[in-house]
Amino acid sequence: MIPDVIKNHIRPKSTEVRDINGAYYVYRYTSVWDSEKKRSKKKTLDCIGKITEKDGFIPSPKKQALEIGNVIVKEYGCYHMFHSMNEGIYETLRKYFPSTFREIFAIAILRLMNRTTNTTMKSYYNASYLSEEISGLHLSENTITKFMRDLGEQRSQMIEFMKEFINSEETYLIDGTRFFSSSNKSSYARKGYNTKKVQTKQINVLYLFARNSRSPVYYQLLPGNIVDKSEVERTLRESEVKNCIVIGDNGCYSKNITGYMDTESISYIYPLRTDTTYVDEAFRSTPGYKKYDDALIYHGRTVWYKKQPVGTNGKYIYIYQDSGTKGIKENHYIERYTAGYEGYTLEDFYNKQQNYGMTFLYSSIDTDPKEIYLAYKTRWELEELFDYLKNGLDLGRISQQSNVAMEAWAFLNHICIMMFYSLCRRMADAGLSDQYAAENLIGLAKNISKVQINDKWYLSAISKTDKDLFAQIGVSFE
Repeated sequence: MIPDVIKNHIRPKSTEVRDINGAYYVYRYTSVWDSEKKRSKKKTLDCIGKITEKDGFIPSPKKQALEIGNVIVKEYGCYHMFHSMNEGIYETLRKYFPSTFREIFAIAILRLMNRTTNTTMKSYYNASYLSEEISGLHLSENTITKFMRDLGEQRSQMIEFMKEFINSEETYLIDGTRFFSSSNKSSYARKGYNTKKVQTKQINVLYLFARNSRSPVYYQLLPGNIVDKSEVERTLRESEVKNCIVIGDNGCYSKNITGYMDTESISYIYPLRTDTTYVDEAFRSTPGYKKYDDALIYHGRTVWYKKQPVGTNGKYIYIYQDSGTKGIKENHYIERYTAGYEGYTLEDFYNKQQNYGMTFLYSSIDTDPKEIYLAYKTRWELEELFDYLKNGLDLGRISQQSNVAMEAWAFLNHICIMMFYSLCRRMADAGLSDQYAAENLIGLAKNISKVQINDKWYLSAISKTDKDLFAQIGVSFE
């Protein structure tokens, strides 16, 4: 007797189920003419697979080619990985973008998987199992153009979305980066100085990155001719960051900014220029390392440090000298001096070498200098974020022409890197970051597909090694 739960599973037409030692196998059958009885009769043919209560019909590998008929293969692994790790983002998008949250989420995943354009978005969508799970999206080039225009007009909703991820107990890294732009219509695209002090048409993006949770949380677009420090206060006000710690770059420092932070109970760490007047000449000119309080080892190099109060308002200057960097800079200078380079003299060397390897950090935090130094050194995570924006998503030069298109472009980038860092966090927590880059797991996931055979979807084969790897980051493909 075949149980109903087995009989009710979908299986190929013209087949029957047989119970063989408690297992249920599917056989093809056909009708043949019985010349003696003058009527047709059923003839059982070969076994083409089996049925289980859990998985339904499972084609036999040897016979699958005979039964597959019209086969559809869609990428599944990458979509499933990012969707399963980012339910919080999905639901928060639903809250603030109730009519377009599905499109925002889908486009972000597609851009993580492929370097998509408005022209190719629809093709990538149709080739992904995402189109089955988040179905019915209209992602043609013309539709995407209108979608970007409408999304870019919703900056207020974008702000409210991002504020959901602000935590007052966090430490935030703040800095800006530049993107080249060819736009002649956007007020964001303005000539500004790049890192080589050359004027180019560009836009600036100021970012807040949560150090403890390793997550990008807030951004603001700025015209290319606006320096970061003039907009830091507005970004902090807009994001409603309070009662936290901010670690900035020297391009984001001013007395006005730190004054505002003091009123909002925001602690801060800022690097100062090497010629800062907070450090007197007597300290600079004293030779040797006895003038320092102590030393720490950072990446195999000795870093000497000293902590000094600044005034009477609870501020401190933390002074560091990296002996490794100092030695490299001294050797570099003397090599040029001995080679006869113009302008390289021993007198100039004596004037400069006292500042080699020096870092001066201004802070409202009274703590161990080691903690301040190590906290500041985590700023490299922002450089990684900017590198991924420009190279991982291939956004070194942007082509959006209008302000609203640029706002949409920036917001979709933000959702992409939020998802990307959700993968980075899972990998770090599982101890995988030293063995794999996030892009490695994305590549492995893209090789996992779902195959539709006779209106039923089947997961492609996955090696045990890959299954175990994804299980370590909490992603199951069962």
